[in-house]
Order: sequence, then C-alpha cells, then structure tokens
Amino acid sequence: MNNFANPAQAIFFLASILKRKMTGTLIFHFVILPILVGASFAILLIGAGPDFFEKIGKNKDYTTRELVCALVGYGLLIVTGITNFVMWISAMVKISSTCNQVRNIAQMTGNFQLDILGSAKILVLFSLLFWPLYIVGLFIARSKASQLMMMTGMQQGGYNSF
Repeated sequence: MNNFANPAQAIFFLASILKRKMTGTLIFHFVILPILVGASFAILLIGAGPDFFEKIGKNKDYTTRELVCALVGYGLLIVTGITNFVMWISAMVKISSTCNQVRNIAQMTGNFQLDILGSAKILVLFSLLFWPLYIVGLFIARSKASQLMMMTGMQQGGYNSF
C-alpha cells in the first residue's frame, strides 16, 4: 500500500481487482460451468449410450467406445467439480483478504464508510453450510467493490470504470 499517494487510491485499486475477480468467477459459474457439465453428460449419454447405466454392475461386456466415453464424461465431471471447489476457495480468500486490507486502511484514515465488504465476506464464509449463499456473496462482493470504486474514485477526481 506504500506505492499509492493516498489511501483512496489504494482502496480503489483493491476494489478494482476484487471486481474483476468476482466478474470472472461469476462468468465461470454461469457460462463455463454449465457448458462443462452439459458436455460431460452429452458425452456420457450420446457416446456411452443410455443403456450404459443399466449395464453397470451387471458384469456385461462394454465396448471400447462406451468405456472411453464413460471415462471422458466422468473425468470431465470430476475436473469440473475440482475446478468449482478451487474457484470457491479462491473467491473466499480474495474477498476475505480484500475486506481485511480495506478495513485496515479505513481504520488508519478514520473513514469507516469504506468498510463495506463485511457482508460479502460473511455470506461467502457461510456458503460452507448452504451453497447458494456463495453465488449471492459473489454478487454482493462485486457490487460492493463497484461501490467502493465509486466512493474512492470520486475522491480522486473521477470514476474510472473497468
């Protein structure tokens, strides 16, 4: 934070990074994730065939095509799940660290209006219990980051949207 002329610039920078991170995470969850899940189910159903699921556990012979499609389809589902988990951890860490940094700057300057990321941090942490809170937390973090950018951007003489 020592590279910035004033605390408003530091908060603006932190908020802009958080906004970009939340935008990318939301794009992943609403665009890329459904495509990956749909592709894996398409590979499973079209490639392995609907009767593949009936053959499982009945010691029937599988064709090479069925086995390859099943491995690729299930592998894609597993990779998608792992990627989803990594994105979740990454978003939690980013929101939490940005919240703490902004809180420290707000305490140093005495401007406690800037400490507005706490609700997003709490929602994302509680998403351990209930998954939809995670998506709500991402939206709130993104909107609060925009609000922080606007608040501190006005102090710098203009709002620069990314």
